Amino acid sequence: MKNKHKAWIIGASALLLGGSIVTAITVANLKTKNKKDSKQEVNESNGLKNNKEELAKMIELLPYPSMAASAKQELKVLLDGITTSEEMNDFKKSLEEIDTQVSSLKEKISKLSEENHESLNNKLNEANTSEEFKNLTDEVEQKLFFEESKNFINSLNHLSNEEKIAFQEEIVNSKTKEEVELVKNKAKNQNDFKAKKESLKLLIDSFTYPGINKDKENETKEYFKSQVESTTLENIANKENEIKEYGNALKNKVEILKMVPYTIENAEGRVEIAKLINEAKSIEELNTLVPDTWVEHFTVYKKLIEDNFEGQQKTNLLNRFNISSARNIFQEYTINDLRHNIYLTYKNNALSWVENNISDQTLKEKHKEEIQALNRTDDADNPDKEASFNQFTESFNELKNKFESIKNTNAG
Repeated sequence: MKNKHKAWIIGASALLLGGSIVTAITVANLKTKNKKDSKQEVNESNGLKNNKEELAKMIELLPYPSMAASAKQELKVLLDGITTSEEMNDFKKSLEEIDTQVSSLKEKISKLSEENHESLNNKLNEANTSEEFKNLTDEVEQKLFFEESKNFINSLNHLSNEEKIAFQEEIVNSKTKEEVELVKNKAKNQNDFKAKKESLKLLIDSFTYPGINKDKENETKEYFKSQVESTTLENIANKENEIKEYGNALKNKVEILKMVPYTIENAEGRVEIAKLINEAKSIEELNTLVPDTWVEHFTVYKKLIEDNFEGQQKTNLLNRFNISSARNIFQEYTINDLRHNIYLTYKNNALSWVENNISDQTLKEKHKEEIQALNRTDDADNPDKEASFNQFTESFNELKNKFESIKNTNAG
């Protein structure tokens, strides 16, 4: 008989009975009763005998890992010492509790890695007291916690193998659950950080540029990816906002570029700006290349040409219009040049009309001087592009109104 069981019989240990502990006095009483002729008394009670047989079957059916678990043998010995129905009922409750404890521990042990099964199942085969179950439960749950923590690290699929190993070693070396939780949080933050970077890189890959130069487009995307890769955990949120804002601006500018009313789809002004957009690395650059007012302004330029010129003049001005853009892409031709050509051509047409249609020399010179006195008041280099544009249209309308007035005055 094991030392532990001897201690029970002597009165130093106890079993789980009905959720309470059998006291040393109870066990001592069992021993005293064993010294009496209890066998003869039990045999006189068929009911007690039948109950013992039932409890013996319960012991055999206890779900210990081994059918020959030593804990079962100890329970059988104690069962032999029971002589009253009251003790029998308490013992039965104890077995039911043991059944629950063993089943629970078996399930928990099965969740552990294979290397832990044998030693822990051996301990379970020997356990049948509340203290033993508590100690074993604490040990198993601690191992489960550490294994689940290591499995959690393994599930973080954005960490490298080296990073996972390092975090798992930190877990193994942790002294408390609180320390383990700190390691897990650190690992999760690192995983989320890397996941966010991968997500942003995929977002960058999804950017749609308008130009035909894929090499420049790819260079720009790689630039943004390198920015993401070099950012820190503390700055990743700001970088995410920056990338998303750029992506939204890019999408908006590409749509604006498509709507600029050039007379041909592949106008040089559109194509050349598209190439430059491929290289733009900031919202500021995009705004310079494609102002939000570009469509509105170019619609006005086009209408001025179409409404006020004919024949070759109209063709020539529209050709110049098609090479124009919001940014100077041809060194020899700028927005200022386009305005100059529109204004000067119209002014020359007005002077020519006066020359050819007014016979009175004095009146002719007077009207010519009136027309010559008018000039553009805009500055295309003015940083306030809207103000500059408005000044140009006002200047042109002033010239046109003057010419219309002269024609109306001298009609017929």
